[in-house]
Amino acid sequence: MKNLTHLTILVLALFICSTAQATHVMGSDIFYKHISGMKYEITVKYYRDCRGVAFSNPSGASRIKCENGTTSMSLSLSLNAINDITPVCDTIGSPCDPQNTFGTGDGVEEHIYVDTVDFGVAPFNALLSYTGDIII
Repeated sequence: MKNLTHLTILVLALFICSTAQATHVMGSDIFYKHISGMKYEITVKYYRDCRGVAFSNPSGASRIKCENGTTSMSLSLSLNAINDITPVCDTIGSPCDPQNTFGTGDGVEEHIYVDTVDFGVAPFNALLSYTGDIII
């Protein structure tokens, strides 16, 4: 019984002293725009809860691939802008200040990443030899 009491106290102490953090990504949108020929601009917007940890560049996890899933390539997303889109009155100060910083308020930030993909040149032209849709 004494060991059970000690174990219970230890578990409660660990639970109380531990902290958890997450990116707090609330959602995202993907857009593409035809530029010319086989060239497209890819825009990815992530929505971050300002109470969460800072958001890092998602290029490591961003891929473009064929529907069959056998061939995929990385996108090189570049940060275009971070906008505070908190739905509050103009008289209230920015709740996401400084931007992309842990625990800066109850606001929402929009992180915009952009890349240009040209299917007419390597490496993306390799995707054209496959049939089916292209997935971002």
